[in-house]
Amino acid sequence: MTEIPDPSIVNPGTVGAVVVLCLFIAVALVIRSGYKRLQNLDRNRPDDN
Repeated sequence: MTEIPDPSIVNPGTVGAVVVLCLFIAVALVIRSGYKRLQNLDRNRPDDN
């Protein structure tokens, strides 16, 4: 607890990893919701055409 890492070494890698992780999660959620929406549209589309 007494050791404080050097911010110049820690910040770029940590912030970059967090940003990449957040972007990855956001993209995954968008893809999942978009895929479910496409499935719902296909399910609601009439089959008589």
